[in-house]
Amino acid sequence: MQCLARKQIFCRLLACALITSVISPRECAAQTAPARRSYDFKQTVSSDGAPRTYLVHVPASYDRKKPMPLVMVFHGLHMNGQIMSPLTRFDVLGDRKNFVVVYPDGLGGRWQTSYSGGPDDVRFITDLISNLSRTVNIDSRRIYAVGMSNGGYFTERLACDMPDKLAAIAVVAASMMDVTASHCAATRKMPAIFFIGSEDPLVPSEDSDHNATLGKLGDAVGLSGLGELSVPIAKMGGLMTEREAVDFWCRHNQCSISPYTTNEPDKDPRDGTRVKRETFGAYNSEVILYSIQGGGHTWPGAFYSGPRDLLGKTSGDIDATELITDFFLRHSN
Repeated sequence: MQCLARKQIFCRLLACALITSVISPRECAAQTAPARRSYDFKQTVSSDGAPRTYLVHVPASYDRKKPMPLVMVFHGLHMNGQIMSPLTRFDVLGDRKNFVVVYPDGLGGRWQTSYSGGPDDVRFITDLISNLSRTVNIDSRRIYAVGMSNGGYFTERLACDMPDKLAAIAVVAASMMDVTASHCAATRKMPAIFFIGSEDPLVPSEDSDHNATLGKLGDAVGLSGLGELSVPIAKMGGLMTEREAVDFWCRHNQCSISPYTTNEPDKDPRDGTRVKRETFGAYNSEVILYSIQGGGHTWPGAFYSGPRDLLGKTSGDIDATELITDFFLRHSN
């Protein structure tokens, strides 16, 4: 076996020697070197006296000598980081567009959006970034946060409580907590992008018929059998409507509340949705809302977001992960 291995190495060196007039020795060495691969690992950090966990995906293009952007993906209520990886496919985008992805786990499957009691999840994320930076070379000017549902509300709290660490945020299937807005002391502008379904039973709307179903998802579609999701998220501190949430960030970023509006192509006529995009402001004051008409409590573009009769329709007209990635990568601190 050793002889065979030596013979193979000798043949590669001989081949390189024969073609040095065509390519350089450095290029030749690169051809014989094994290709780098992406890799995943799980880390634990002690935060606020408790062990906290998170999953990390590092793309094949990672070079420890060069800092790389970081995207933090926050799960919804009663979910975890491991679920968010196949749901959102941020690993695939990280491999293609060169950024590290981390999927943190909330204690008990939830993120703390209240300012009274409970685990200090903001401190956990601060500790996570510090701990991960010892293992992976993270670009501190290009750290982003995206969350779905409960994770979306928490993402906005992070934007208010640690704005200097985040370059931009994305919120899916969530609006904003009243308590977050009232405690928001951030002064730096925060680019934000939203994806909200018009028939999401867990996000309030200006539509009175829609509001009648808010918080009644368990009774309406039998979700109570799956756990505590039947408890209205509004009880966690009160919810804004989608329009109030967008208006808040427009005021915060000092951009116009008169949007540039476009209708996205109906790429999937069978999904029962249409998408309208509203763009407010530009550059680092940018706020974007994708209103999914007919969409439910789902991730747009996901292969599977959960039972349609429970959570509503998933739009195939847009890919939220692609749009969020492009939005993130054009912003930095």
